[in-house]
Amino acid sequence: MVGVAVPQALEMASDTELKKTISQSGLTKYGQECKKLQVESVLSLLRGKNTFILAATGFGKSRIPELYLNLLTKDRLGNITGDRCDHSTESLGRHW
Repeated sequence: MVGVAVPQALEMASDTELKKTISQSGLTKYGQECKKLQVESVLSLLRGKNTFILAATGFGKSRIPELYLNLLTKDRLGNITGDRCDHSTESLGRHW
């Protein structure tokens, strides 16, 4: 599992400021405004919260991870940066 790096400016931003940033990112990328649930979901992900979305076909669920990944810290080559954490499945054991 690889940890991701949320830019410090986004971590320090208020929810209102972050929602504006997410909305602007979506408008730039897709040429249309983001739906409220899309913005709320990306905000939740950026805050490190577990997020579950149940929405109908055609809602735009696929845009949520795209918007999220677009806002993460990238290196010079455009790769998303973060910390790598290896978790051996052996340590999990079999409990069934």
